[in-house]
Amino acid sequence: MVENMSDSVLNLITPELLGTWPNTYTLSKCVAENVVKQYGQNMPICITRPCIVGFTNKEPITGWANTMKSVPGLCIGLALGAIHVVYLDPEIRVITTPADNVANMIITAAHHASKTRSKPIIPVFNFVPNNSAPLLTYGQGLKYIIDNMTQKQLYSDKQLWKPNVVAAKSKVLFSILFFIYHYLPAYFIDCCLWITGNKMRATKIYKKMKTMMIEMNYFSITDFNFDDRHLKALISSQSDQDKQLFNFDITNIRWDKYFLNSTYGVKKYILKDSEDTTVSQKRYQKIMVAYYM
Repeated sequence: MVENMSDSVLNLITPELLGTWPNTYTLSKCVAENVVKQYGQNMPICITRPCIVGFTNKEPITGWANTMKSVPGLCIGLALGAIHVVYLDPEIRVITTPADNVANMIITAAHHASKTRSKPIIPVFNFVPNNSAPLLTYGQGLKYIIDNMTQKQLYSDKQLWKPNVVAAKSKVLFSILFFIYHYLPAYFIDCCLWITGNKMRATKIYKKMKTMMIEMNYFSITDFNFDDRHLKALISSQSDQDKQLFNFDITNIRWDKYFLNSTYGVKKYILKDSEDTTVSQKRYQKIMVAYYM
């Protein structure tokens, strides 16, 4: 269908194809799982369902990520002062797990499947921080990010503005605040770019950002509850040595420390900030002067 239809036709029929599914991503995952369940019986196969994958917790290095999408992208936008309005419910639990723990879970699940290949039912492992992990709400996550930048003064060499954020769970309120906090400044920036003969791009960037937030809103206003009994059984089946080598038990994770390490990771691995903090300090001082003018 994708190869034989134009984008306009695909956009027209997508809502009908999705039905109750929130986006094409979740639909395609479901289709893939059904194919595995239909044709993979009595084979050494299992299904792993990680939730939102974040920065690494410990391996191969602390706070590492190589993408600006999903959680890392949101953290970067908030930290740099580029995002001031988010479309979510601050009381909803965040379903995110560190990338290295996800990798360890997949390795362990594959090993488990290879030993139980004779079972006709394909096991499903939901890797989500249910009640087994410390509670982390979107509001707490936002606070950790902002506090790391302001109270701990982990400013970036590429700082754009003072970090602050408003969470809106109403689409009307979100649209109003997004226009005030993002579109108005973007229009001004694009006017300046146009006058100086440069390409206007600020408004286009924020339009994409708003579209992304609306598409992801289903996951940020819904409190999900997953069955993690298979995951707990998988953890229990590990030997002491395997628990050290392939740890994916996040029962004792400290989210405040995790977000702090993630902030350092953003500065070092994605933004490529200088180790000399005087550069970022001077930049932030200039921003604060402009902020209070």
